[in-house]
Amino acid sequence: MRTRLACVSLILLSAACHPRAVTRLDVSAPCLEAEAGKAGRSACTEAVESNPSEPRLRTRLAASHVALGHDAEALTELEHAIRLDPRNFEAHYGAGIVLARMNRTAEALEHFRDARTIDPSQHGVTWHIANALRTLGQREEAFAEFRALVVRDPENSSAWSWMAITAAELGRHAEAVSYWQRTLELNVRHFDLMQGTEKAMFEESLRIAGAQPAARLDAITKP
Repeated sequence: MRTRLACVSLILLSAACHPRAVTRLDVSAPCLEAEAGKAGRSACTEAVESNPSEPRLRTRLAASHVALGHDAEALTELEHAIRLDPRNFEAHYGAGIVLARMNRTAEALEHFRDARTIDPSQHGVTWHIANALRTLGQREEAFAEFRALVVRDPENSSAWSWMAITAAELGRHAEAVSYWQRTLELNVRHFDLMQGTEKAMFEESLRIAGAQPAARLDAITKP
Protein backbone atom coordinates (compact mmCIF):
# COMPACT_ATOMS: atom_id res chain seq x y z
CA MET A 1 0.00 0.00 0.00
CA ARG A 2 1.22 3.43 -0.79
CA THR A 3 3.03 5.50 1.79
CA ARG A 4 0.24 8.06 1.91
CA LEU A 5 -2.10 5.42 3.35
CA ALA A 6 0.34 3.24 5.22
CA CYS A 7 1.85 5.32 8.02
CA VAL A 8 -0.52 3.73 10.48
CA SER A 9 1.20 4.36 13.77
CA LEU A 10 1.53 8.07 13.13
CA ILE A 11 -2.09 8.34 11.97
CA LEU A 12 -3.39 6.64 15.04
CA LEU A 13 -1.17 8.72 17.29
CA SER A 14 -2.47 11.85 15.58
CA ALA A 15 -6.05 10.69 16.00
CA ALA A 16 -5.51 9.93 19.66
CA CYS A 17 -3.99 13.37 20.20
CA HIS A 18 -6.73 15.18 18.30
CA PRO A 19 -6.98 18.64 19.93
CA ARG A 20 -10.77 18.51 20.22
CA ALA A 21 -10.54 15.73 22.77
CA VAL A 22 -7.92 16.95 25.21
CA THR A 23 -9.10 16.40 28.75
CA ARG A 24 -7.34 18.40 31.43
CA LEU A 25 -6.58 15.74 34.01
CA ASP A 26 -3.34 16.12 35.91
CA VAL A 27 -2.83 12.38 36.06
CA SER A 28 -3.04 12.15 32.26
CA ALA A 29 -0.14 14.49 31.58
CA PRO A 30 2.66 11.85 31.76
CA CYS A 31 0.63 9.62 29.45
CA LEU A 32 -0.10 12.33 26.91
CA GLU A 33 3.47 13.61 26.88
CA ALA A 34 5.31 10.27 26.95
CA GLU A 35 7.06 9.06 23.83
CA ALA A 36 5.48 6.20 21.95
CA GLY A 37 6.71 2.78 22.97
CA LYS A 38 7.12 1.01 26.28
CA ALA A 39 7.49 4.24 28.26
CA GLY A 40 4.32 5.63 26.74
CA ARG A 41 2.43 2.39 27.31
CA SER A 42 3.52 2.26 30.94
CA ALA A 43 2.53 5.88 31.60
CA CYS A 44 -0.82 5.45 29.86
CA THR A 45 -1.57 2.19 31.63
CA GLU A 46 -1.10 3.92 34.98
CA ALA A 47 -3.27 6.83 33.86
CA VAL A 48 -6.05 4.48 32.72
CA GLU A 49 -5.93 2.61 36.00
CA SER A 50 -6.40 5.90 37.83
CA ASN A 51 -9.12 7.13 35.42
CA PRO A 52 -10.80 4.02 33.98
CA SER A 53 -13.80 5.93 32.65
CA GLU A 54 -11.76 8.44 30.60
CA PRO A 55 -11.88 7.42 26.90
CA ARG A 56 -9.21 9.97 25.95
CA LEU A 57 -6.60 8.05 27.90
CA ARG A 58 -7.63 4.74 26.37
CA THR A 59 -7.13 6.07 22.84
CA ARG A 60 -3.65 7.23 23.83
CA LEU A 61 -2.88 3.84 25.38
CA ALA A 62 -4.06 2.24 22.16
CA ALA A 63 -1.61 4.41 20.20
CA SER A 64 1.19 3.13 22.44
CA HIS A 65 0.13 -0.46 21.76
CA VAL A 66 0.13 0.19 18.01
CA ALA A 67 3.63 1.64 18.20
CA LEU A 68 4.73 -1.67 19.73
CA GLY A 69 2.88 -3.73 17.13
CA HIS A 70 0.25 -4.97 19.59
CA ASP A 71 -2.85 -4.50 17.50
CA ALA A 72 -5.16 -6.78 19.50
CA GLU A 73 -4.42 -4.89 22.71
CA ALA A 74 -4.92 -1.57 20.92
CA LEU A 75 -8.30 -2.70 19.60
CA THR A 76 -9.40 -3.74 23.08
CA GLU A 77 -8.69 -0.25 24.41
CA LEU A 78 -10.37 1.46 21.48
CA GLU A 79 -13.50 -0.68 21.82
CA HIS A 80 -13.58 0.15 25.53
CA ALA A 81 -13.30 3.85 24.69
CA ILE A 82 -16.24 3.51 22.30
CA ARG A 83 -18.35 1.83 24.97
CA LEU A 84 -17.57 4.75 27.27
CA ASP A 85 -18.30 7.33 24.56
CA PRO A 86 -20.03 6.01 21.42
CA ARG A 87 -19.44 9.34 19.66
CA ASN A 88 -15.71 9.43 20.26
CA PHE A 89 -14.17 10.30 16.89
CA GLU A 90 -10.64 9.26 17.86
CA ALA A 91 -11.72 5.83 19.07
CA HIS A 92 -13.73 5.00 15.95
CA TYR A 93 -11.01 6.30 13.64
CA GLY A 94 -8.33 4.40 15.52
CA ALA A 95 -10.40 1.21 15.59
CA GLY A 96 -10.83 1.47 11.82
CA ILE A 97 -7.09 1.78 11.31
CA VAL A 98 -6.26 -1.13 13.60
CA LEU A 99 -8.94 -3.37 12.08
CA ALA A 100 -7.63 -2.55 8.60
CA ARG A 101 -4.16 -3.60 9.75
CA MET A 102 -5.71 -6.87 10.91
CA ASN A 103 -7.37 -7.37 7.50
CA ARG A 104 -10.81 -7.05 9.05
CA THR A 105 -11.78 -4.56 6.38
CA ALA A 106 -15.58 -4.70 6.63
CA GLU A 107 -15.43 -3.93 10.35
CA ALA A 108 -12.88 -1.19 9.72
CA LEU A 109 -15.22 0.40 7.19
CA GLU A 110 -18.03 0.58 9.75
CA HIS A 111 -15.80 2.45 12.18
CA PHE A 112 -14.50 4.84 9.51
CA ARG A 113 -18.07 5.65 8.53
CA ASP A 114 -19.00 6.19 12.17
CA ALA A 115 -16.02 8.54 12.54
CA ARG A 116 -17.07 10.56 9.51
CA THR A 117 -20.63 10.79 10.78
CA ILE A 118 -19.35 12.11 14.09
CA ASP A 119 -17.03 14.69 12.50
CA PRO A 120 -17.51 15.25 8.75
CA SER A 121 -14.84 17.96 8.78
CA GLN A 122 -12.10 15.34 9.19
CA HIS A 123 -11.61 14.68 5.50
CA GLY A 124 -8.75 12.23 5.97
CA VAL A 125 -11.29 9.59 6.95
CA THR A 126 -12.63 9.59 3.39
CA TRP A 127 -9.31 8.18 2.13
CA HIS A 128 -9.74 5.21 4.45
CA ILE A 129 -13.38 4.72 3.49
CA ALA A 130 -12.52 4.75 -0.22
CA ASN A 131 -9.62 2.36 0.21
CA ALA A 132 -11.68 -0.03 2.34
CA LEU A 133 -14.49 -0.06 -0.22
CA ARG A 134 -12.02 -0.82 -2.99
CA THR A 135 -10.44 -3.61 -0.94
CA LEU A 136 -13.91 -5.10 -0.43
CA GLY A 137 -14.56 -5.01 -4.16
CA GLN A 138 -17.16 -2.26 -3.90
CA ARG A 139 -15.51 -0.25 -6.65
CA GLU A 140 -18.42 1.94 -7.70
CA GLU A 141 -18.75 3.20 -4.13
CA ALA A 142 -14.98 3.57 -3.85
CA PHE A 143 -14.91 5.57 -7.08
CA ALA A 144 -17.57 7.94 -5.68
CA GLU A 145 -15.44 8.51 -2.58
CA PHE A 146 -12.28 9.20 -4.59
CA ARG A 147 -14.28 11.59 -6.78
CA ALA A 148 -15.45 13.41 -3.65
CA LEU A 149 -11.79 13.83 -2.67
CA VAL A 150 -11.04 15.33 -6.10
CA VAL A 151 -13.99 17.70 -5.88
CA ARG A 152 -12.82 18.91 -2.50
CA ASP A 153 -9.18 19.29 -3.60
CA PRO A 154 -8.87 19.44 -7.41
CA GLU A 155 -5.09 19.89 -7.21
CA ASN A 156 -4.55 16.60 -5.38
CA SER A 157 -2.84 14.34 -7.90
CA SER A 158 -3.15 11.31 -5.65
CA ALA A 159 -6.93 11.58 -5.59
CA TRP A 160 -7.01 11.79 -9.40
CA SER A 161 -4.75 8.75 -9.70
CA TRP A 162 -6.90 6.65 -7.38
CA MET A 163 -9.95 7.66 -9.37
CA ALA A 164 -8.10 6.50 -12.50
CA ILE A 165 -7.13 3.18 -10.97
CA THR A 166 -10.69 2.49 -9.85
CA ALA A 167 -12.14 3.49 -13.21
CA ALA A 168 -9.72 1.11 -14.96
CA GLU A 169 -10.73 -1.69 -12.60
CA LEU A 170 -14.35 -0.98 -13.56
CA GLY A 171 -13.45 -1.28 -17.24
CA ARG A 172 -13.99 2.42 -17.93
CA HIS A 173 -10.68 2.83 -19.71
CA ALA A 174 -11.29 6.10 -21.55
CA GLU A 175 -12.22 7.75 -18.25
CA ALA A 176 -9.21 6.20 -16.57
CA VAL A 177 -6.81 7.56 -19.20
CA SER A 178 -8.27 11.05 -18.84
CA TYR A 179 -7.85 10.93 -15.06
CA TRP A 180 -4.26 9.76 -15.38
CA GLN A 181 -3.59 12.53 -17.89
CA ARG A 182 -4.84 15.01 -15.31
CA THR A 183 -2.68 13.34 -12.68
CA LEU A 184 0.38 13.85 -14.89
CA GLU A 185 -0.53 17.50 -15.47
CA LEU A 186 -0.46 17.99 -11.71
CA ASN A 187 2.63 15.85 -11.12
CA VAL A 188 4.69 14.98 -14.17
CA ARG A 189 6.79 12.54 -12.11
CA HIS A 190 3.78 10.65 -10.77
CA PHE A 191 4.68 7.28 -12.29
CA ASP A 192 8.30 7.65 -11.20
CA LEU A 193 7.12 7.84 -7.60
CA MET A 194 4.56 5.02 -7.74
CA GLN A 195 4.85 1.26 -8.15
CA GLY A 196 5.17 -0.07 -11.69
CA THR A 197 1.76 -1.74 -11.46
CA GLU A 198 -0.07 1.56 -11.82
CA LYS A 199 1.94 2.55 -14.90
CA ALA A 200 1.14 -0.83 -16.43
CA MET A 201 -2.56 -0.21 -15.77
CA PHE A 202 -2.31 3.18 -17.45
CA GLU A 203 -0.59 1.69 -20.51
CA GLU A 204 -3.23 -1.04 -20.76
CA SER A 205 -6.08 1.48 -20.57
CA LEU A 206 -4.29 3.65 -23.14
CA ARG A 207 -3.98 0.64 -25.46
CA ILE A 208 -7.69 -0.12 -25.13
CA ALA A 209 -9.15 3.40 -25.22
CA GLY A 210 -6.51 5.41 -27.04
CA ALA A 211 -5.31 8.87 -26.13
CA GLN A 212 -7.75 11.02 -24.18
CA PRO A 213 -7.67 14.68 -23.11
CA ALA A 214 -6.97 15.35 -19.47
CA ALA A 215 -10.12 15.34 -17.35
CA ARG A 216 -11.48 18.58 -15.94
CA LEU A 217 -13.33 19.11 -12.72
CA ASP A 218 -16.52 20.35 -14.35
CA ALA A 219 -16.77 17.11 -16.35
CA ILE A 220 -16.78 14.88 -13.28
CA THR A 221 -19.23 17.03 -11.35
CA LYS A 222 -21.95 17.08 -14.00
CA PRO A 223 -25.18 15.38 -12.84
